[in-house]
Amino acid sequence: MCEHCTPFATKTFSSQEDFNVFEKALDAKCEDGTFIQIVSSDDTEEMSLQSRYQCTYCNNDWVLSVPEHAYRGYFLETVDTEQEQEQTHDTNRFYHADFSKKSKGNCGCYLGMLFLFVILIVYGIYSLFSFLFDVLF
Repeated sequence: MCEHCTPFATKTFSSQEDFNVFEKALDAKCEDGTFIQIVSSDDTEEMSLQSRYQCTYCNNDWVLSVPEHAYRGYFLETVDTEQEQEQTHDTNRFYHADFSKKSKGNCGCYLGMLFLFVILIVYGIYSLFSFLFDVLF
């Protein structure tokens, strides 16, 4: 944390008006280059009530949780792993392309299908021998 981002730490917003004032101040800090908004590939797929920012001075990551109804939201520092970043040309926004998360699938489903396949093979062999036994004897 540094002198540029520490004053923005907010554990909770007391009202929607408090959040609106904070959001305007944060947008101003994004425009002057103090913070940059980070957009991950997961965030582009569905609307999220959380936005990620990074301080350009100390490179600490921050999470803005938008208040909704009784939930009051926050703007706090977070610990994050390094990801590849690609800066767009016209804004201070980053796009994170995280290809390290590969879909592992459902191992139980594959095991179930393999078990079913083996059972069908065993049943087919049993039926073949049963048929041959009935024909021959």
